[in-house]
Amino acid sequence: MKFYLNSAIPHPTRKKFWWRGIFVALSVIWVCAYLVGRASYMNLSPWLAPFAILLFAAELHNISHLFGMFYSMWPRKYQEWPEMNRSRHLQCNLFICVCGEPPEVLRKTILAAREAARVYNDEIQPYSPAIVTVLNDGKVAKKDNWREIEAMCCELGVHHIARDVPGGFKAGNINNGLAQTPTSDPFNSLMVIFDADFCALPEFLLKITRPFADSEVDFVQSPQRYANEKSWVARAAAAHQIFFFEHICPAKGYDNALFLCGTNFAIRRSALDAVGGMDTEFIIEDYTTSLNLHLTGHKGVFMPEVLAIGMAPSSLKQYFTQQRRWSQGSFDATRYYLREMLFGPMTLKQKMHYLLSATYYLIGLRDFILMLAPLPYLFFGVSLIKPNSPWFMLGIYMPMIISNFVIYLRMFRAPLQSLVLDVVSFPVFTAAFFASLIGNRIPFVVTIKKYEKENPLRVYKAQTIVAVALIVGLIYSMFHFGVQNLGSYINYWWAFFDAFMLSLGFFLLVRENLNWGEWEADAVKAKIKKQKYQSRPEPQVFVASPEFVKRFEEARIRRSYIAGVFHDSVTQDAPNLQPNPALPRKRKQQIVEG
Repeated sequence: MKFYLNSAIPHPTRKKFWWRGIFVALSVIWVCAYLVGRASYMNLSPWLAPFAILLFAAELHNISHLFGMFYSMWPRKYQEWPEMNRSRHLQCNLFICVCGEPPEVLRKTILAAREAARVYNDEIQPYSPAIVTVLNDGKVAKKDNWREIEAMCCELGVHHIARDVPGGFKAGNINNGLAQTPTSDPFNSLMVIFDADFCALPEFLLKITRPFADSEVDFVQSPQRYANEKSWVARAAAAHQIFFFEHICPAKGYDNALFLCGTNFAIRRSALDAVGGMDTEFIIEDYTTSLNLHLTGHKGVFMPEVLAIGMAPSSLKQYFTQQRRWSQGSFDATRYYLREMLFGPMTLKQKMHYLLSATYYLIGLRDFILMLAPLPYLFFGVSLIKPNSPWFMLGIYMPMIISNFVIYLRMFRAPLQSLVLDVVSFPVFTAAFFASLIGNRIPFVVTIKKYEKENPLRVYKAQTIVAVALIVGLIYSMFHFGVQNLGSYINYWWAFFDAFMLSLGFFLLVRENLNWGEWEADAVKAKIKKQKYQSRPEPQVFVASPEFVKRFEEARIRRSYIAGVFHDSVTQDAPNLQPNPALPRKRKQQIVEG
């Protein structure tokens, strides 16, 4: 799946609309048939019934989100904004949120934002020019480099705000920036938020301001793309983002259920003031702020153009840290806002989208249950599912499994690595669920997007234990139980699949640890080369004497005269030239064309 940095996310043509609609409709019918058949094949033996029901609940979670994906894929005509918003009344404040990120990363972000502001100011010439402000939370977070970042802002000519009172995570930093930048026209004042590692393209402001020509639009979210895809984790994380922003976000925006995604968005100051600023109660301030906006009747739209490029987590440790923060924040916010999601003033479609988002991170617990489901059969010969009907296996179960894998292969870039990353993340989401259940809050930790060598046995403990249990169970079951019925094939298949995916994740982790030394060596060479280039002395300017200029001009005239005589002679003789039959064909053609 290819994408272009300055192009819109492609929408299907009319012909593809029909095929996509037919495919979605058939998939829904197939999944419903599976659901009915699967319910009748639960093993409800007295001591197995709780585990069989738990397994069926995990499958229901999977099916509900499958329906949500089908709904997002349903063909619909999305709104477009081809005309530039030339209103000179808009006041654009570009906020870059910082909390200890490396200065070399932040420098690129500042320069990109400054260029985007310059392009917008030159093209639109607003009454209040767009300005760039760095919101530095490093001071209250006690980061060593906050002074260095302050000096860099002074050097690059951008505003710098560092708060003295902590609290509220990233939202507290943004709210402090809002307090330090008052405006007399909140409706036409736009707050544009960037993370420290997301570089805006030069046309960012020109394009993200287009929907604000509609007075009903309160915020606009643009996609996220990653530039660093060297490690398998970064490639898989990038594929997840592409899927989310190409297929899920457009449908959410169509139903006015789109939530802010942390960076690359613009919002009216009046809308933020109406909900009391960014929500500071939860660590996922973007999600809860969006929920407050929708509860109060505000409207957000999705801009399907890649307008900024960022950095993905490059190692499992970084990815797990990021996903732990997102998942536990989602669970905490869901417990607090569940009543409003179910019975609040939002529309039915908005509630559906928010409930799907709120329950998404249950995938960790769901995958954990699905991985443990074959173990009773592998070690005791007892299956939680008993499909003894060939028509169910051959007519419903196998085609649905195959179609799901085909969807994954078609919809995801780097599908195998993306699938592995999904499978190996179950401990993070499971731990986040139970931590939220007992009310254990986690601190905000910035994800530093730099590859680090990591110990597989430390970051991959739970995954290794489950993989070993499945492999041992497979070997034991094949020698002691064999194939008892059709349900045996299901247990063997899922045990083999999970064991293979977990083992492949371990292999990819070890392989990149071995490549880490080469990457470090390449980085060091590039750094040395850059230092040598920057330390080269300035070339001396050669000043020609009058005598040298005179001789040079005479030589130029002589060369021109000789070239002209030669050209005239060749032109006169050209019609008489004939190819020599003894020469090769290519040489003949050169002579004729000469």
